[in-house]
Amino acid sequence: MHITVSLRRKEIVQRIGELLNGIDHTQSSLINEELVEWKRRQQIACIGGPPNACLDQLQTWFTSIAKSLQKIRQQLKKLEELEQKLTYECDPITNNKQALQERTQTLFKQLIQR
Repeated sequence: MHITVSLRRKEIVQRIGELLNGIDHTQSSLINEELVEWKRRQQIACIGGPPNACLDQLQTWFTSIAKSLQKIRQQLKKLEELEQKLTYECDPITNNKQALQERTQTLFKQLIQR
């Protein structure tokens, strides 16, 4: 049983890490490419160029990322509850929880600040 629990916890921690990697990649693309391009189009529109109608799409993308990060926060909270019920030496949750929480928080801050 201990091995099964450990494997499941390790798998969950790994999947959350993979999700954060995907969010980080997507968020970086949005911030460094799409947002920069939107700002450029906005400047062109301000000096008489065609109107920029892409704000709704950007907002949808950023909102989706924020919702995903919020869901990850909720899952990390659930993992913390599991950890309180059962923990053991070299528990993957205990070993990785803090780093996952910090990474989630950092991605949230980056998203909001941009």
